[in-house]
Amino acid sequence: PTILETFNPAKNHVYHRYYKPYKEGKLPVYRLFITALATDNTYLDPSYIEQLKNADKITKERLLYGNFEYDDDPSKIFEYDKILDMFSEGHVIETGAKRYISCDVARFGEDKTVIIVWLGHYIEKIYHYPRTSMREVRDELIRLSSLHGVYPNNIIVDEDGVGGGVVDFMKGIRGFVNNSSPKETKSSKKFHNYANLKTQCYFKLAEKVNAGEIKIYEDCPLEVKELIIEDLEQVAQKDIDKEQPIRLVPKEEVKERIGRSPDFSDAIMMRMYFDIIGGYRPYIA
Repeated sequence: PTILETFNPAKNHVYHRYYKPYKEGKLPVYRLFITALATDNTYLDPSYIEQLKNADKITKERLLYGNFEYDDDPSKIFEYDKILDMFSEGHVIETGAKRYISCDVARFGEDKTVIIVWLGHYIEKIYHYPRTSMREVRDELIRLSSLHGVYPNNIIVDEDGVGGGVVDFMKGIRGFVNNSSPKETKSSKKFHNYANLKTQCYFKLAEKVNAGEIKIYEDCPLEVKELIIEDLEQVAQKDIDKEQPIRLVPKEEVKERIGRSPDFSDAIMMRMYFDIIGGYRPYIA
């Protein structure tokens, strides 16, 4: 069977399913991407073209010029192509890579608890659950840490809300407090002008993603992949032109924009805590 899809430039599945492979010369042989502009349509009312010429910059780039790379928002900290490259084939595990678990615990009814298993900077597995109790999260972390061979001191859990109880009842694991002060980096011993630890870790994650150093396992479910992409696309610096500590667009604004909590990107972000602080905290059973 033959399927015809028509669409305007958008940063959704059509970008990473059609446009990006077309641009890179990697489009599968069973797919064909044909570009067409509004000006190619001889049946179109000329007044529509004039409206597009007078539209805002992004609308003009998308609908008049057919530009898929229309999003030039300087406040965005992740490069869109680099987000997609996290799911591309091929990854190199660092020598001596350690295993980690990062966990964002659900707080409200529609939120998800997300648990991510890492080998170095490679995501081996992503687990997600509907809202769970403190005991259920604790038991699942114990099970997964045993299954994947992760030491307690290499597990980090969002300590706000329910996660605080998990940290209290799992000896040796680390708690992540979003609004706590930024940390000294293990290399420079200097504080950067970040408003809080969460902002510091997101900027560190952007550095890694944009450098192609974060990879995600190939058979990651499409639903999870699309949620991760959408989450990371929302991460942006707040009031970029103001002289103040660097901060991100608040989570409440992100939730309003996408209709849910960015649980997947938050769980990924927390892994950067270990990159920032380095070192090793002994675990005594």
